[in-house]
Amino acid sequence: VYPFREPANLRPPASVGGFLWHYVGQAKLAFFAMLIIGGIAPLVEAGLFYFVGRLVDILDQLPGERSWHMLWTTAGPELLFMGAVVLVIRTAVVGLSALVDEQTITPGFYNLVRWQAHRHVSRQSYAFFQNDFAGRIATKVWQAGQATGDLMESFIEVIWFMIIYTVTTLALVAGLDLRLAVLVVVWIAVFGWLAKLYLPQIRKHAEATAEAGSMITGR
Repeated sequence: VYPFREPANLRPPASVGGFLWHYVGQAKLAFFAMLIIGGIAPLVEAGLFYFVGRLVDILDQLPGERSWHMLWTTAGPELLFMGAVVLVIRTAVVGLSALVDEQTITPGFYNLVRWQAHRHVSRQSYAFFQNDFAGRIATKVWQAGQATGDLMESFIEVIWFMIIYTVTTLALVAGLDLRLAVLVVVWIAVFGWLAKLYLPQIRKHAEATAEAGSMITGR
């Protein structure tokens, strides 16, 4: 992501969705890669539960005398596949996720938002700067990149991860016993209710904290 690119229009839309897409649209490939990797990661993590169950079944169903040789003869290819997923694929997914996050989005996208916000603010009138603290304006420009990047990363790394992980886990649990699946659904409902209850309060306090921080910096 090249942080110093010049878009056709430096002024972002007023709506939240338009504001986000104004910047995310300039780094589509990076976020698409993060979305794909973020979708594979929970599938691998949920697959670990399946592997544990398969290991128990394999050990329980070993014919004749139980030994390492018999285990390898009975389920060698499947064990190799499990080992490849855990040691190779899981490691590769974690490494690629860190690479895209720490080496592409954080240094590139964060600074792209900051640079374009700076370019937009620097075009304002003399009266605009006279009516506010310079440090307060600079802090908001800096926080724009941090907040936009953190929001997108939180959506992909947390919300997207949890959606796929929950659906996959629900499918695995439902395959064992539908009553267990009902418990998972109840947990999801309670979690959603708590999020709806507390997120507005968290957003309100975060906004107040950001305003207070920019005011202190400005003074």
